Amino acid sequence: MQPCQGSCPSAYSGCPPQDEKERIEALGGFVSHMDCWRVNGTLAVSRAIGDVFQKPYVSGEADSASWELTGSEDYLLLACDGFFDVVPHQEVAGLVQSHLVRQQGGGLQVAEELVAAARERGSHDNITVMVVFLRDPRDLLKGGAQGAGDVPSGLSEPETSTPQRS
Repeated sequence: MQPCQGSCPSAYSGCPPQDEKERIEALGGFVSHMDCWRVNGTLAVSRAIGDVFQKPYVSGEADSASWELTGSEDYLLLACDGFFDVVPHQEVAGLVQSHLVRQQGGGLQVAEELVAAARERGSHDNITVMVVFLRDPRDLLKGGAQGAGDVPSGLSEPETSTPQRS
């Protein structure tokens, strides 16, 4: 999840961390770039639930990040790689704001619109998006939100945690 206040910081860079690559290689797997980074030439994620054919290289243990919220955040966004592979995190706030303008502050279909945006941009992967508003979406139209390109104030870099596998 990402706290969003005018723009969305990302805990994911699109490139596997070196220690994750080393973990996979130590188990006898490999990480290669084929249109995106892939484990053993197939999966685009190294942490997932249910990909039994890729065990032990793909771990079901979550990689997480945490932020201390300041109270000024607009919403939290949770989305999978099928979304972020085609929609840069820098564009999310603008897409959310555009939807709210069209719907006069109605936030019910924001996640559906974000999924549609990913499909329109060519995602062929599964696409999951959840938006949790931390304040009334109508307030974002009253000048309560920062501009779509602004960097959120008061948010520090996330603290990340990657479980160690034995």
